[in-house]
Amino acid sequence: VILDPILLHQVVEESLRVIADCFSQYSPSSVSVCFNGGKDCIVMLHLVHAHLQQHFPDCQLQTFYISEEKTFPELDQFMETCCASYSLDNKVYKGPMKPALARMLEEQPGVQATVLGVRYCTGGQVMYWGSGYVLEVGYCARGDSTLGGGTVLGRQVLC
Repeated sequence: VILDPILLHQVVEESLRVIADCFSQYSPSSVSVCFNGGKDCIVMLHLVHAHLQQHFPDCQLQTFYISEEKTFPELDQFMETCCASYSLDNKVYKGPMKPALARMLEEQPGVQATVLGVRYCTGGQVMYWGSGYVLEVGYCARGDSTLGGGTVLGRQVLC
C-alpha cells in the first residue's frame, strides 16, 4: 500500500485538532485513554501522549484497558513494553465493554472524557484513520486481525 503523504498529514492534523479540542474542554486529570495494544489504540495513545507532553508536561496520562479472557502472549508483552515506555499506570477492567466502562467510571469518578482509537471503516469513528495507515507494532508479525478472545478471525498483511 502506497500512502499519500499529503492525505496522511491531513489525517494526523485533524486527529491532533480533535485531541486539542478535547483538552481545551477537559483538564488532563479528567481525560483518559482506552488502550488495549491494538494498532488504532497505539496511534491514538502516541498522539494524545505527544499533545500532553507538549502542553501539560507535568501531567500523567490516564489510561485503562478492557481485557478479554484470552489474549496473545505477544500482545501482553507489547502492552507491558508500551506501559513502561509511556510511563503508564494502565488500569485493567475485565470486559465486556459497557460494564467495564461503568466500573472504570465508578473507580475514577473524575474522568469526564475518554479517547478511543478506532478506524473509520469500522463505524463509530472518532478519528478518520483508514486501514491503509499502518504503524508497525511488535506483535503484528503474527498477522492477527483481532486482539479479542485470543482467537484469529482473519489475517492482516498490513504490518
